[in-house]
Amino acid sequence: MNPTQLALVIYMGAAVAVAAVLLLVRDVAARRRARGGPEEPVGPLGRLGPIVPPAEMAAAEARTESRLARLLAETGSDFTPDTAILLAVAVGLALGGGLLLWRDDWLAAAAGAAIGVLAVAAMLFFLRFRRYRAIREQLPDAMEMMARAVRAGESLDQAIALVGGSAFQPVSAEFRQCARQMQMGLSLETVLRRLVRRVPLAETRMLAMTLIVQRRRGGSLPATLERMARVFRDHANFYRQFWASTAVGRGSATLIVLVALGLDAFIIFGRPEHARILLESDPGRIMLAAAIVLQVVGISWAVWLFRTDY
Repeated sequence: MNPTQLALVIYMGAAVAVAAVLLLVRDVAARRRARGGPEEPVGPLGRLGPIVPPAEMAAAEARTESRLARLLAETGSDFTPDTAILLAVAVGLALGGGLLLWRDDWLAAAAGAAIGVLAVAAMLFFLRFRRYRAIREQLPDAMEMMARAVRAGESLDQAIALVGGSAFQPVSAEFRQCARQMQMGLSLETVLRRLVRRVPLAETRMLAMTLIVQRRRGGSLPATLERMARVFRDHANFYRQFWASTAVGRGSATLIVLVALGLDAFIIFGRPEHARILLESDPGRIMLAAAIVLQVVGISWAVWLFRTDY
């Protein structure tokens, strides 16, 4: 066995050991959360307790599961946390091992493995963002469909099932799941709480609060749904205008980030001797750490500037 093959075997063994340790830590943390999970609130209004904002209820229930599980649920994919972790490890191993065979350089292999893992994480965040945008665009039509169904004499449960069978994806999948849960005997409040947990948007929180209050206090449900449809449509129009008006700024920030990452990749893969100088000397390590911190701060600041809470 030549040194390159031996190095590749050691690299793969170390990566598998790290993956095994991560899975073990995740399982131990999941067991601890399962033993200390929160109980359902019971109050003067009966088994369901007082009217609690769905956002707070979803936050309390979300504490019993991992962040990775919530992220996967929010993307709408069928991945489990184990599958996502193994996928990230596999992509990191493939990219890092390929660079190790090509360059015979541990620094390049480590950077390639990190890039592979980050690429899987970026894909999950992109899937979540795309799903949220589609739901925000489709909710007004879903509310109008529910209003027409209720005016025609259908109940709220039947209107939700109608949206689940007639609307477009991904809204139809969410409402179909809500309809199945209510058919299994779950209360409307519990179903809406789980909807907010799967889709933590301002629109779903408003929908959940409105339907819970209407179910308990009464009122004209069709008129309420139609008003919500108008509010959701105005909200979607605002987001479209916001993204259009900030397109130039977001493009500039993205270009700066890509140029910085491209220079980093060029130094690591194209000039590895320069990267070793940074890693082997104290001033180099200090400058490298400062550069990483400044780059992370700059990216976070750019992301924060283009956020909106409306």
